[in-house]
Amino acid sequence: MKAMAILLQLLLLISSSQGRDSGLNTLIPFNGIGASDDALSVLLNPSGLAFNEGFNGYYIRGYRGSSEGENTFLLSAYGMGLGLQMIEGEGAKLWRWTLSDGERIGEHLAIGTAYSWFSAEDRDVDRLKIWDVGGMFRTMHTSIGLLLRNFNRPRLHGERLKQEINIGLAFRPVNDRLTLSFDTRHMFGEEGWRYRLGAELVPLDGITLRGSIDRERNFDLSLTVDFTHIGFGSYNAFTGEREMRDGLGYLRFSAPLLPTLFSRRREVLRLKSDNALACLRKAIRDKRVLGAVIELDDLSYGLGNLQELEGVIERFRRSGKKAFAYSISLSTGGYLAASACDEVILHPSGQLNLIGIRSEPIFIKQMLDKVGVKPNMERMGEYKSAPETFLRDEMSPYAREEMELVLNDLFDQIKTDISRNRGISPQRLQTLIDRGPYTARKAEKLKLVDELAYRDEIEDIVRRRLGKISFVSGDRYLSRTERIRSWKVPPKVAIINAKGLMVRGESFKDPLTGDFIMGSKTISDALRRAREDKSIKAVVMRIDSGGGMVVAADEIWREVELTRAKKPVVISMGDMAASGGYYIAAPANYIFAQPGTLTGSIGVFSGTVNLQGLYRKLGISKQIIKRGKNADFYSDWSEFTPEKREVLREQVEEIYKSFVDKVSKGRKMNPLEVDKVARGRVWTGRQAKERGLVDELGGLDEAISKAKELAGIREGERVKLIKMPSVKLADVLLRKLLERSGFTRLLKTSNEIMRERFLLIAPYGVEVGD
Repeated sequence: MKAMAILLQLLLLISSSQGRDSGLNTLIPFNGIGASDDALSVLLNPSGLAFNEGFNGYYIRGYRGSSEGENTFLLSAYGMGLGLQMIEGEGAKLWRWTLSDGERIGEHLAIGTAYSWFSAEDRDVDRLKIWDVGGMFRTMHTSIGLLLRNFNRPRLHGERLKQEINIGLAFRPVNDRLTLSFDTRHMFGEEGWRYRLGAELVPLDGITLRGSIDRERNFDLSLTVDFTHIGFGSYNAFTGEREMRDGLGYLRFSAPLLPTLFSRRREVLRLKSDNALACLRKAIRDKRVLGAVIELDDLSYGLGNLQELEGVIERFRRSGKKAFAYSISLSTGGYLAASACDEVILHPSGQLNLIGIRSEPIFIKQMLDKVGVKPNMERMGEYKSAPETFLRDEMSPYAREEMELVLNDLFDQIKTDISRNRGISPQRLQTLIDRGPYTARKAEKLKLVDELAYRDEIEDIVRRRLGKISFVSGDRYLSRTERIRSWKVPPKVAIINAKGLMVRGESFKDPLTGDFIMGSKTISDALRRAREDKSIKAVVMRIDSGGGMVVAADEIWREVELTRAKKPVVISMGDMAASGGYYIAAPANYIFAQPGTLTGSIGVFSGTVNLQGLYRKLGISKQIIKRGKNADFYSDWSEFTPEKREVLREQVEEIYKSFVDKVSKGRKMNPLEVDKVARGRVWTGRQAKERGLVDELGGLDEAISKAKELAGIREGERVKLIKMPSVKLADVLLRKLLERSGFTRLLKTSNEIMRERFLLIAPYGVEVGD
């Protein structure tokens, strides 16, 4: 009897696309073969798992009918699924385990498989293994599902189980709140098809109503109420005479946030300087977030990124949220960002270093003379002052003229923004800067900061302002995702991060300084992948670089040029996009810079170093035997003759002309116009815009909006941002363990720079206070 009961339960279980049908209990709530894309897909259609993102699951309990007391557990995450059904009947028990997998084939098509095995007292059932195969094609308004059950036709008690085909069509005629479905199935070897009509309605976020009816007029109704990460539901099936036949209660849970109106969550973010930008951007439209505490210690931004942070804070506040800045020590730049917040809170023993900005070029000519090192360099552009470090004891008139103009503009931008943000008159602000730095108590007395507090007191201060709230760290907040109901595959925009000194080969991070090194191969590969991926509609290239090797810059330039021919390329400049950094920006469709970005520096320099004097001091000598008049051109022992200097000058002039021509072509400017603003001269973003080197002032958000516009993506339409180049897990682990590969690459890069000879490097940076 137990064996017969198990067999009956099994046959009932595997004979229906929704569970049990035709008056028999259903183990899972109805959802169409073409509509399912959460953990229910483990049993309904495994291909639907491919359209599921994030971890989610169900616990289903039968409370009425023949399924009373039975339990089903379903889990899914990132295309994989696990199911366990515990079935009881007439004293017999049957466990069915299911592993499912769904894989995407392109944007709209997916395939999936499900493998089931059993635990039962009956040995034939216990040995039973079943394979199901499914597929799904989905567009914005239509989804078609196909499932072949018992694909392998296993034997049970000497007979093969019949295959069953299930076809499901789902439509969203208006929007993602209404889904209509039609499901039909056919058992091979039997006559006729069975069908079921269904509908799903989401009248309010957090409430889902479902219903279906078959040709015998048996129907079912379900209601689900969601609360952020968890939902509760009831599913009831009725006969054609409207008598309740079956009842299921279920609990659904989801790591991605469920859309709901029933959330009382009131949160304030605790942000560090390294995740503040990303978190604030995400939180602007998040109704659960009431504010943010931004800790500005260890702030390593330049003025361009500081202005971007300032702008995002302002948008965050305009959305009705509160921003609090906290720090132990605030530099001038840190104070610029803090001034955009509602309140500035300083540690009682902290410091406000509101002292202005500076640049400190270093000159080592005298030291080189003393040790017998003689640099021989040529530059194209009188403002290309980088070689002056080795050739002069002080700034040239051109370098001083340029630096004075840049610092004046940057300082004016900082004072204007702080004056506006804090309501301090420009005259008083200038006086305060000239009298800085300040202790925390002096800064509070002068009303430069609003309150003094220890770190552990911050949460109490914020609660007094905003009431009962919970705090969430920035890293935790960034890890959150939201469950998206829409079937539409959002268009993709690639974000390519081009940061650091440009060298040939792969990008890496300097393990000694923590600086990023930009490898031309890494960036070129990213541009190529973005160009060839049809789902990526536009490319935004975020440049934060003062340049580097000519060949590295030219390799990247070529890929930008090729990519622009196929899809829009928009540049977003960070702190610096100068010299080689501007070289790779020039061919783009559109260029954004912050007012304080350092850019331009269209120029080139090269040279050799004669170490003969140093060698002699150390008691080292060389003899050169050569074939070819200039065979010793790059030798560190030979004299740099006028003839050699002329050869080097010709090469530098050729590279400079190529640089100007590329800017002329990319910016659609006359070469003579480019030359007037080139000559190695550095400009602020604001100055560059006035001179046609930049199209618009703005940050990454504005660049993404422009890329969408150029790609024909509607304003407000959701896009998927693809960050490139991707980080390799093996590289991360290796760097964290020993950082050996980075150190080796650093030494190799140093040698490459020495051999490269021709460089596109900006001459200096600007410190925004200490």
